[in-house]
Amino acid sequence: MAGVPRMRTIQQCAVYFKEQDPGTSVGEWCIRQMVNRGEIPVVRSGRKILINLDTLIEYLSGEETEAGKKENECDTEMEKN
Repeated sequence: MAGVPRMRTIQQCAVYFKEQDPGTSVGEWCIRQMVNRGEIPVVRSGRKILINLDTLIEYLSGEETEAGKKENECDTEMEKN
């Protein structure tokens, strides 16, 4: 059984990256743009936008996430037509 996902707000994700790498270019604006473009999956809870921190880290590491797999499958399907 998988552990509880580490759900964070956009601001909390930005703070996490800043703590891990003080020179990071990944800030709130960058993360918000990824959310707005649908590049990373989110959960909306009222006005809050929650992101699975581990999924965001995978995405930024270049690892393929479930959302990315689905997007790639759609791209492949469109190329066939």
